[in-house]
Amino acid sequence: MKKTLFLVCITFLLSITLVQAQNDNAAEGKSVSELITNTEVVKEKPIEIQKNVVSEVKTAKQIKAEKKIIRRQKRAEKFLQSKIGQRLLKYTIKKAEKKRLKKELKNATPEQAKILREQSEQRVKALSGNYRTAAIFAIIGLVLIILANLIKDGNIFYTLGAICLLIALIFVIIELIK
Repeated sequence: MKKTLFLVCITFLLSITLVQAQNDNAAEGKSVSELITNTEVVKEKPIEIQKNVVSEVKTAKQIKAEKKIIRRQKRAEKFLQSKIGQRLLKYTIKKAEKKRLKKELKNATPEQAKILREQSEQRVKALSGNYRTAAIFAIIGLVLIILANLIKDGNIFYTLGAICLLIALIFVIIELIK
């Protein structure tokens, strides 16, 4: 339970760092959708860019702010290279795609709407039955474990939650073996 909560908290904190880095980039004139769809790897390091800048008279606050931005960018790049960061990026891209699809669906003609609905149905079918079942069991297991924490004598909920998580793990393993 503690490990799960720890991983959830770490993921949350790292996603906040990612959002802050995106906001910093958005302040430079880029929109969030451009940042999501642009997956180019930055070839120049921020430190090298800073060396190439013509030296100007800067205050201590400006220098401190620049260093802070550089640190955030490094953390964001490191996070995006991790597995969790890649998954979060994929999730964000899917979420933006769904939002775009809904907007297009509202403004589409009936024929275009039919095509868009078929595309969305294909995406839903892409998630196989075993993964979907595993996700459902995992969510139920987590809810039961959280409920057990809230109830004074919730040992039965801990047990049921652990069983649900184990069943979810079995379904994932079955899907990976196929």
